[in-house]
Amino acid sequence: MARPRRAAHRGRRPGRRHRCRRVRRPLPGPARCRAGARGQPVRAARRALGLCRRGRVVSHPFRERWNHNSHHYPRLRDAVPATARSHLDVGCGEGTLCRYVARPGVAVTGVDVDAEVLPRDDDGITYTVASAEDLPFDDGSFDAVTLVMVLHHVDARRGLTEAARVLAPGGLLQVLGTGRFRGLRDVPFEVRDVLTHQVMSRRTVPWEPPTTRLAPESSWDDARSAARDVLPGSTYRRLALWRYLVSWTKPAPA
Repeated sequence: MARPRRAAHRGRRPGRRHRCRRVRRPLPGPARCRAGARGQPVRAARRALGLCRRGRVVSHPFRERWNHNSHHYPRLRDAVPATARSHLDVGCGEGTLCRYVARPGVAVTGVDVDAEVLPRDDDGITYTVASAEDLPFDDGSFDAVTLVMVLHHVDARRGLTEAARVLAPGGLLQVLGTGRFRGLRDVPFEVRDVLTHQVMSRRTVPWEPPTTRLAPESSWDDARSAARDVLPGSTYRRLALWRYLVSWTKPAPA
């Protein structure tokens, strides 16, 4: 008696093997940083902070000397044009940013009102005691100017005016500062900044330079208004870790 044929399984053809779909498993090694990963806020934060390259976590250059300012130093240095041959850092303190942006062929000058924190002149770096409100330099002396946590110590508009004065046409001015919490509009930024601080604190060594610290009295909107009035065409951006960044390229004279 002939054996009855088995009914073909739905979705398969008789006489053919069923192919199993290959399942991709996550690669071993460092954590992958994929945008929008549900349930992975730490990875998303790392990607937003620029700590991921080609999907892998990278080390911060100031991992051993990290604070809310030095975290953004790579951003400031990378934005400086390669053609710049002179750089002024206003409020340089003990000179960490000056040494970081220094490279062959670039004359770096750091100024600060506190003579006790200024280091000695180094190869290609000169330090001078001066105020951000009265810089002892000629007009258009520098191709790049940076101010880090300076404007809330001085009159913001006067400090920006002086920085713009000593900047050469076509040069880049960058201002890294902070503002005071003023209400519900700042809540989303506060949440992001707290999360960012927690992420970075696990991977870095906290460091505070021996400089004067002062809580800001002006708000974030005050800083943006000052930049808009003194530096027409400038860009303003809120960064992580309770910081803002103003960038301005000085136009050529008409």
